[in-house]
Amino acid sequence: MPPSRPKATTGHSELLVTSPELREDRAQTAGLDDPTTAHVLRYTLATTLVRGKTDLVLVAEILGHARLETTRRYSLPSDKDKEDALRLITVGR
Repeated sequence: MPPSRPKATTGHSELLVTSPELREDRAQTAGLDDPTTAHVLRYTLATTLVRGKTDLVLVAEILGHARLETTRRYSLPSDKDKEDALRLITVGR
């Protein structure tokens, strides 16, 4: 039987969004007029980190995910990401 993996601790991102007052302040700072939820702010944080090329393992740790597969859903590449990756390939040089 494989060794059990320790459960993830509370993600640091939860500290940013647990208080309704803090959540409202963060939303106003971000220029959001509509009320937002903790889920939206967590998703936005994760997506921003991944789009900023933060390592997925680090993002998983910040979010408190026990499995990297859970974090991977934030890493869907855009068409621009794919084009940029293909530009890195040099042929015949």
